[in-house]
Amino acid sequence: MEILNDIKNVKLHSTAITIGNFDGVHVGHQKLISALENVASSQGLYKVIFTFKGHTSSILYPRKSLCLLTDFDDKIRFLKKCNPDFIITLDFDCSLSQMSYMDFFKEVLVNRLGCKALVIGENFRMGYRGMGNAQKIADLCDAHGVYLKVVSPAKVYGNVVSSTYIRNLISEGQVDVAKDYLGRYYEIKGVVVKGKQLGRTIGFPTVNLNCCKNRCLPKKGVYVTHTFACGNRYLSITNVGVKPTVKDDSEMTVESHLIGYSGDLYGEAVKIVFLKRIRDEIKFERIGDLKRQLQEDVRYALNYDNLFYNRHVLC
Repeated sequence: MEILNDIKNVKLHSTAITIGNFDGVHVGHQKLISALENVASSQGLYKVIFTFKGHTSSILYPRKSLCLLTDFDDKIRFLKKCNPDFIITLDFDCSLSQMSYMDFFKEVLVNRLGCKALVIGENFRMGYRGMGNAQKIADLCDAHGVYLKVVSPAKVYGNVVSSTYIRNLISEGQVDVAKDYLGRYYEIKGVVVKGKQLGRTIGFPTVNLNCCKNRCLPKKGVYVTHTFACGNRYLSITNVGVKPTVKDDSEMTVESHLIGYSGDLYGEAVKIVFLKRIRDEIKFERIGDLKRQLQEDVRYALNYDNLFYNRHVLC
């Protein structure tokens, strides 16, 4: 498997290609890549996943803020698990965004990447202003002898799977439901930074994450989570919000209390996997009330974790 960050001096041949932002690499993307695998295997072609370093919306709609389900490194990590022969990652810049779908098809896909088969979703658009729809792409494929496979959308619980739909689920706190659309539990990564250390004074030390600003954060509240640090997994409760009891500003923070852990993780990279939302974020009048609620949250997490693993064993 090879990752190509530039194709100016690349000349591939006999390839089957699929293209997309692949934010989240969710079950819809996985269905598309599975179709790519089938086409490539049946025709003896190399499997190519073509994606972008940044989301195309950042160029096409610069005034529209977009939170992402995966950062670039995680997206590549998940795409690697799909076992392509090549992953192409280009900067989606103004020049590329203004290329017509016909020029992109002929100059990039056919001439440079040796495309013999193209796998796209029903709603896929290509080229300047998205003018290359599925029908126009089909006409180009016919003219250039390229096999075209159009894949129907994946559905979960009758709903079409999309990155936008998953972002909405996460922003509503439905991380346990989002799991079925992602094909895994939602996770974020960050580096542990120093907070005000008030949790230590009430017996609930936390790790505070310095998260990527454009990542999709779950709805404010407390969650059952697993926190991965230094090669270990810890059951944890994680607060997403502004910590109204101990501070009063609008800065969003993510902090986890690792149940049963005592130590110093400052500067360490950690990953938090969100399993289940427990409750809303609450402003308590007294620190003692906060402590009692955190004790309840820990009991909830321990019970949920037992059910979580028993359920997976039974499955």
